[in-house]
Amino acid sequence: MAVWSVKFINDLPDSSFLYIKPGGEKDEMGRTVPRTNRMFPYKDANGKVDLPHLRNALARIPQASIAAAIKARLTEKARAILKRTAEAELLSYIWLSEPYERNSELPSNVKGVLPAAVKNKYKKVGENWVLKETDMGIKAYERLEEALVPALLKLLKLEVGVAKQRLAAANVRQPVAPKEEPVAESMQESYPLSAEVLSEVAAFEQGSERVLRGCTFIAAGLNVPQTRRWPPELLEAHLESFQDSLCFIDHPAEGAARSLRSLAGHTRSARFDKATNSVVGDIVLLDNNEAADYVVSLVSNEVIRNSNAVGLSVLWEGGTFEADFEEYGDKTIQVPRKLQGKCEVDFVCHPSAGGRAGLLS
Repeated sequence: MAVWSVKFINDLPDSSFLYIKPGGEKDEMGRTVPRTNRMFPYKDANGKVDLPHLRNALARIPQASIAAAIKARLTEKARAILKRTAEAELLSYIWLSEPYERNSELPSNVKGVLPAAVKNKYKKVGENWVLKETDMGIKAYERLEEALVPALLKLLKLEVGVAKQRLAAANVRQPVAPKEEPVAESMQESYPLSAEVLSEVAAFEQGSERVLRGCTFIAAGLNVPQTRRWPPELLEAHLESFQDSLCFIDHPAEGAARSLRSLAGHTRSARFDKATNSVVGDIVLLDNNEAADYVVSLVSNEVIRNSNAVGLSVLWEGGTFEADFEEYGDKTIQVPRKLQGKCEVDFVCHPSAGGRAGLLS
């Protein structure tokens, strides 16, 4: 493994690191050193994955001084990158202009992952390698195609028809290159893929998100301390106040400013549920974010989730809205009649107006 110098690492862009810890660390003079918060370099300055450093990062993640939830996510991410990179190299070796005659002649980083059936698939005619016409060669080709087509779909975004042509035309010697266009919708017609593979392709094309689905932002009716009553018709008429709202951890102390370190995500798909008289929707959690990771660690714990301790509470910009008052028993309570601007939907413990976090997907 080529050893990267400190200067070389400091000159790398942020995208070359698996994880960027929020904020910086302090040196002996108490000054912030921003470069020290970039952890686990795995790409070179050109953006190419460096396998030795990626494997080194995998070995160092368990010993890092970061939350367990972050370690688990980084380990999964690094393993996925390692798998994709190894498979991409494997495909490139298949299309080398000077193919290897035996698996034992391959480079060490590919030798262990190349299917043994490959040697039964080809024969050398002059200077070219072509598919064997024997039954054994045909069966090997089918097994190889069955293994590689899903990888091509997910890793290289190649249409299946194109992938089959390249695999069949073994005498056309060119490296496999990714295509920029998305997978064709007619893929099922050109090649019989399983529903599971198709769903994986769709997820890959759309990108991965951490989303809390089925959240209750606020419920109509009297709140827990019996100081305010939320009319259902008011909430239904002001759904825009709950759409694309920022989500923080905990309300700020009275008179205190918000901290970006507590920002965990934003709301999406706000709608009114008439069955429960509540505003519901989803919360999209941020990536590489300690506040969001903390939320994930809470909702992923079955005991905490079932206790309903993790809830949601709305906070209005400026802390004000127009309200009337009415008598309730021996109390005078607020009845909001007009909402202006957006609210913030915060993760809190035991909310007062029925807000609940949804399920992570």
